[in-house]
Amino acid sequence: MKRQMAYQFSRMLFALLILGVTGAQAQSLNYRSIDFPNATRTRAFGINPSGNIVGDYRDSLGNLHGFVLSGGHFITVDAPGWLAGASGTLPTGVKGIGSGGRLWGSTLLHLVRQRTAR
Repeated sequence: MKRQMAYQFSRMLFALLILGVTGAQAQSLNYRSIDFPNATRTRAFGINPSGNIVGDYRDSLGNLHGFVLSGGHFITVDAPGWLAGASGTLPTGVKGIGSGGRLWGSTLLHLVRQRTAR
């Protein structure tokens, strides 16, 4: 019993030492709201080292668009409809941005097919 208690105590002490060595301290974090103008919903998914933020938003008609927020300015990112044989743009979501500015994300082709089949 004493050996088991000593073992548990040594594990807790080790964990506390590791936390102390790694500098685990309370950090002050800053948050801000990200709202695409006139959107009904905005979601952010990624940020790169330059501070560019990417995500998606729904416009007042419920259409999904991707965006990049750079230097305080929003840029809409939409996949062209011709990728799916449709006109206009495809529902688009931007999920990430690399350090060089390369974007990656998704488009919802199944929604386009449902809409054009009607």
